Amino acid sequence: MLRHRLFRLSIAAALSLAVCPAARALRPVSAEEAPKADAKLLRALSQGAEEVRVIIGVQDGTPSARTLLERPDPAGEPARRLRRLDGQKRLVGAIPQDEFRVRHYFESFSLLAGRATRDGIVRLANRPDVAWVTLDETRRRFQASPQASQTLIRSDAANAAGVTGAGQAVAVLDTGVDYSISALGGGGFPNAKVVGGMDTADEDNDPMDCEGHGTSVSGIVAGPNGVAPDAKIVAIKVFSSTDATNSTCKDTAFVSDILQGINFAISHKADFHIAAINMSLGAEPDDDTTAGYCDTSEPAEAAAIDSAVAADIAVVVAAGKRAMERSRTRSRRLPAFPRRSRSVRSIRFRPLWCAGATRAAAPTSPWCRTS
Repeated sequence: MLRHRLFRLSIAAALSLAVCPAARALRPVSAEEAPKADAKLLRALSQGAEEVRVIIGVQDGTPSARTLLERPDPAGEPARRLRRLDGQKRLVGAIPQDEFRVRHYFESFSLLAGRATRDGIVRLANRPDVAWVTLDETRRRFQASPQASQTLIRSDAANAAGVTGAGQAVAVLDTGVDYSISALGGGGFPNAKVVGGMDTADEDNDPMDCEGHGTSVSGIVAGPNGVAPDAKIVAIKVFSSTDATNSTCKDTAFVSDILQGINFAISHKADFHIAAINMSLGAEPDDDTTAGYCDTSEPAEAAAIDSAVAADIAVVVAAGKRAMERSRTRSRRLPAFPRRSRSVRSIRFRPLWCAGATRAAAPTSPWCRTS
């Protein structure tokens, strides 16, 4: 009898040991345990994730991008870059390697990206040199439909007046660019049209397109019949290839890889004369957030875009139409986008009334933007 009881107890102990790791993985992390982790990250942990990709706001003593927008100090930027990187590396050195693995450092803004365990997130979210920790989410590409873009936005008139984009470049953050076609330079990389770039997702120096979307966008921007036919393209591939042949892309891009693309554009602005960044990317609306300006809910992207604008680079983001479609059944009225970006919803021939525009002004303008 005693032997049977001991056998049952040993089985129960073995089962408890087997179950404990799963139970720990499923245990929610509270806001009290991780006070600087945002709601999105806490939700991911509550769903049982043991390790996730995260983006961290670093307190490194440098002014915020918004402060630099209000009080520009370009002469101090080289020193700030060194200080940001030093702060990021010191933070990485203070966290055990089995709790956090870095993916991207960002010299242009005070962020850090990597993969963290639950214990690592709790440790990060309690540090004085961390402002916040958020989930490294994903973004989808928006379909680039062929349009008579010059006529639609009247850039043909601007071209005729001599404004053709000469001497400037646009950084296209997308699926890459097929620089081998004649309309975009032809031959290898870099060439006369696609003058630079990189692949932040696969972490190499070849931004060859893996899907076609980025090539279509680049043609609209600076192809022979594009809006700015004399502009150059800086191709920044932010979508991973599915295999070594580079024939297809993954469906989504991580925000941290997009941020590294913005970081590259800022760092190489002078090298390539980058005047603008284009991102025809977006995501499904989150029912827990409101529409309009999303700086609070997306602090990493807001900080990166603020930094680009402070560097005198215009940032154009496709707002998409999903939020507009869903607004018929929800309170949401406008797509969400960072305050400092220029967010384009649509271009149409017929007069269009936009939020923020007067109805009297609408008939004279064939297009409008949300910011």
